[in-house]
Amino acid sequence: MSDRIYKLDGSGTAGLDPHNAVVSADIQADGFIEGVLGILDGFGMDALSDNAAAELSFMSTNTFGTNDTRGSIMMVRCRQNFLTSGGGANANNVFVAFGQKGIKVNAGERIYVHTQAAAGVTPKFVFYVYVRESGSARSSERRR
Repeated sequence: MSDRIYKLDGSGTAGLDPHNAVVSADIQADGFIEGVLGILDGFGMDALSDNAAAELSFMSTNTFGTNDTRGSIMMVRCRQNFLTSGGGANANNVFVAFGQKGIKVNAGERIYVHTQAAAGVTPKFVFYVYVRESGSARSSERRR
């Protein structure tokens, strides 16, 4: 077994409507997701209740505000709620470990990142997806 790290790095568009499939990556080999690190910054947050969100998903469309979804892996959100003395840090970092069983993935599956933000706010994100692959892989194969 070997590990492969997928990095999904991008920036959404400011606005009230969610943006689907801002970036995507293809899973290269069968295995399971053993952990995800999600990092989100909200640029331009300067008003009360400004917010930004990024969702990592198996689905090509977002599920913001949807209950009982089967394709969402994780979501990171940040919000501005203090303005009388200036704004604070507008970022959020989350790590989730899925343990020994993880989330099963198959070669060829695609993962997506969707974004949503308040008017005037630009969401900037990075997701690191840690996949434990079944079988063995030479180190040169891992870098393709």
